[in-house]
Amino acid sequence: MVHDASANVIAFNKQRGVATLLVSIFILLILGVLTLYTNRSVIIEQRSASNEYKQAQALEAAQAGLARFMAQLSGTDPTTNWQAYFSQSGSTLTLNSSFDNQSRLNAHNYINSDAAAYKHDTSNAVSVSNVDTTLVAPKDNTGASTSTTQAYKIYLSSTATPNRFILVSRGCADTTDCGYAAAFVTTEFTVAAQPACALDINGAATVNNGSSIHALLMNDTRFNCGVSVGSITGVGGGLGQVTGCQTNCQNNPGDRLTPNYSTTGTASKQEHFEKYFPGKTMSQLLNERTTQAAASPKTACVITPPSGSSASAADLQNCLSQGQNRIFVNGNLDTGTTAIANFGYGENKNGITGVEVVVNGDFTMNSSVGIWGFLYVGGNTLTDPVGSKPAGSLRVDGTAAFGGNVSVNASLGVYVQPGYARNPNGGSVQANLALGSWRDF
Repeated sequence: MVHDASANVIAFNKQRGVATLLVSIFILLILGVLTLYTNRSVIIEQRSASNEYKQAQALEAAQAGLARFMAQLSGTDPTTNWQAYFSQSGSTLTLNSSFDNQSRLNAHNYINSDAAAYKHDTSNAVSVSNVDTTLVAPKDNTGASTSTTQAYKIYLSSTATPNRFILVSRGCADTTDCGYAAAFVTTEFTVAAQPACALDINGAATVNNGSSIHALLMNDTRFNCGVSVGSITGVGGGLGQVTGCQTNCQNNPGDRLTPNYSTTGTASKQEHFEKYFPGKTMSQLLNERTTQAAASPKTACVITPPSGSSASAADLQNCLSQGQNRIFVNGNLDTGTTAIANFGYGENKNGITGVEVVVNGDFTMNSSVGIWGFLYVGGNTLTDPVGSKPAGSLRVDGTAAFGGNVSVNASLGVYVQPGYARNPNGGSVQANLALGSWRDF
């Protein structure tokens, strides 16, 4: 029998084709598996990167919440500053019970009912709810606002140490309820009540020949201090007549405040100025008063003495005769030997009872001056440029503040009067973060 060689070749080719097909299918299967695995890895990496990004956003929100809240505590808005959360008794501040999570802290100072837990569980905690806790959405590379949501909540707690508290800031990403990602930042901080004084001398006070420096609070609850000084020195006499009182310094020694006066150290002039004019510099206030003085009707009076000279008592009286009780002296003020009595008494205009006198320079006097209202002197007071000691006496029925040094050779007295007095409404509380802050996720 004769075999057909061509048939064998065909059969072999068929077998080889089947084998090639099987190999190809096998390779395709392997490639498919590899593709699926690669895609899965890419998806996992994308999800992991997204998770990390959202977690970072949550941490950013928590940190932003902490910074924003600490700034609010020292602000001037009573609905969001320390007054909204704390009550004050003397120099001690107590966290209001409606915001206190002390009972919810566990053994490790976490907000958690589990005593051994090292994480926060704020499901039953009380948060600060009277502030905007949603951050502005970030922008993309074109400058357009994104739909990213970042929000935070603040939780407070008392500690066993007076004026020391715990702050927990919870940050959220994508949702305001932390449904996607959450992060916590925790720190301890102190809230120290600064003295609110009727007579506030930021610089050095020099008391010559036993002169008197008095401040009578007249039981005005806005003040917890009569006299504050950066530092004080007696020349030719003691400091026994430097004191703050509730109603009477002379005839009732038991009415004197304890301490007699507060020595606070010297702050920057800008920081001191902002206690009375929050958010402004002296130059900004000058610009504002200049605009008001040029308006119709005018609501301020600006005195700019010629170069090398000083404003006078007559200049002050001229402003008041024009019906302006908001007075800005852009330079030095020297009332000389001209006596001024009851300057500003009974005035009520521009939202001010009495007068507001701001001196952007030095104030020198050698007479008796009486002012009803608020006096602020940015430079030095009662110190003659040639170094002599004027024997002028100054009485302010209201409040007075001095950014520079004060030298007294007769008497300086402040009597708090309802309506005329202005308390330092900025910087009344100072909040300090503790070192060693920590965070958890």
